[in-house]
Amino acid sequence: QEIANLEALKAELAPKLEQYSSLVVTEDSIKAAKADKAALNKLRTAIEDQRKAAKKQYLEPYNILEAQCKEVLALIDAPIGAIDKQLKVFDEKEKQWKYSKLFNAFNELEPPEWVKFEDVINPKWGNKTEKVDSLVNEMKTALQKFNAEYEQLEKLYENFPHKLAIIDRFKDTKSFSETMVYAKKLEFEYDREKALKEQLLKAAEEEQAKQAESVQNEPEAAAPVNDVITPE
Repeated sequence: QEIANLEALKAELAPKLEQYSSLVVTEDSIKAAKADKAALNKLRTAIEDQRKAAKKQYLEPYNILEAQCKEVLALIDAPIGAIDKQLKVFDEKEKQWKYSKLFNAFNELEPPEWVKFEDVINPKWGNKTEKVDSLVNEMKTALQKFNAEYEQLEKLYENFPHKLAIIDRFKDTKSFSETMVYAKKLEFEYDREKALKEQLLKAAEEEQAKQAESVQNEPEAAAPVNDVITPE
């Protein structure tokens, strides 16, 4: 049976159903509670069935329209896909041309052997908005920066025993700040080992001095007395 006015039903049910929020079922009220539950379930089923029927009725014209739209869209998508596929071929050719121009420009800049193309090229080079000339200038700037930082490290650690390790770290990371952290760590360890060696050397020298002083202060051994021959 269709419920004509759900708002009126809601207003009617709300005060009646409020009593169930504090309902306590006892042995004496089990039968009544079961009857109430059955009645509420029946009402709930009726409302749900009415909702589903209304939804189906309202959606039926939409479902027909949706199916028709999908058929037309499929017809349109076919040529779009074919055109797009061919356009992508031209885009890829243009991208390869751009890559070749940039790679050749990189080699003409005569970069050091430890700098690779990928180290200086803008990751967004493939975007159409990124112009070749601008990207080449970016590479020049990056190479100048690497060379300046390399020379700075060479001067800073010219006489440091672990200079080669520091330079190698910079070549690997291409990061001046990270390399400086590594260099400071090596300096700290070097200074600590140097101080320890100096302490050990000083202690050894002091020990040798003590031993030499001890030898000097030892009393000389008494000369042996020859047997005295008494005259007969």
